[in-house]
Amino acid sequence: MIKIISDQEKPIRWNKVAKELSSERSPKQCRERFLNHLHPEVRRDPWSIAEDVLIINLYSIFGAHWAKMSSCISGRTDNHIKNRFHHLRRKMERDTLKIEKCGHFSKLGREYQSEICEKLAEKRKHQNAFQKKTSEAEGFTVAKVLNLLTMESKIAEIHTAERNSQEHDIFRTALCGEQCKRCFLFLPSKQCGTKICNITGWCKSCSNIDAYISRDSLYRCLQLLGEKKNFFSID
Repeated sequence: MIKIISDQEKPIRWNKVAKELSSERSPKQCRERFLNHLHPEVRRDPWSIAEDVLIINLYSIFGAHWAKMSSCISGRTDNHIKNRFHHLRRKMERDTLKIEKCGHFSKLGREYQSEICEKLAEKRKHQNAFQKKTSEAEGFTVAKVLNLLTMESKIAEIHTAERNSQEHDIFRTALCGEQCKRCFLFLPSKQCGTKICNITGWCKSCSNIDAYISRDSLYRCLQLLGEKKNFFSID
């Protein structure tokens, strides 16, 4: 197929490509095969967390218009973006169900979720299906992050020197007024903490929050994190 397409002048005539192939493939199948798999500009490397966040942000703007989203993410086709979005959606549903079954962790999640739901009662009427599902995971996300930060702080007390050496390559102390590249809030703050990732440029809180939490949901989670960190005595 690649040889047939390279011999043609643009625009590519898919009817001709289908006829010249020995297999019985329709023009549409030939086009999709080339654009989604054989095109030299199609990327095959693993998805990064920054791309995952961008997909969720674009979905909240464009909805399920995958072709529009593909123009904003180089090397990723509309079909790849659609499949990745549904992978993230299923991950969110699995994570929420898993957290709901985790004893004390689950109790905290339900408490935080009820706090958020009270504030969202009016706004939820204007949310689409995915936004409603995301808002249903916000309280549990905050509980999960707080649990993770609490565990990290306890481990740090025991193995301070060892932990500092391991974190040095990933996180560093943010400069005063430095901005997180995910939530765009300034560090240091109660919501973001004092550490920033050397790889992504995200604050410690954003690095612990899953990619499917974005935009308004992300800020609600960060606001609740800032309020609860004092209660758990987490820096």
